[in-house]
Amino acid sequence: MLGVATLSYSAPTTGATVTLVKNSYTVINPSGNIAALTISLPGSLSNKDYFEIKFTRTVTAITWSGQTVGNSVPTTAVAGTYLRLVYRSSNTTVY
Repeated sequence: MLGVATLSYSAPTTGATVTLVKNSYTVINPSGNIAALTISLPGSLSNKDYFEIKFTRTVTAITWSGQTVGNSVPTTAVAGTYLRLVYRSSNTTVY
């Protein structure tokens, strides 16, 4: 989390959407495991913009929206999962 401009916490329930802020660290902290979560990425990104995400509980199904994500971006998370995603402008994809 070195040099992170924004730190936020979210406590979603199943079926909720969490909207991320670029160049930020988000802790996804539901009260229990959840079956489904949509994570929305902002529409206006620059090369090397990033997102750091920490999951405190298991999320069975993650749907990504707002940007194209690479095949390596997970669609599930277990408690303790940490992700650092980076935007590549040359192919408009988040990895």
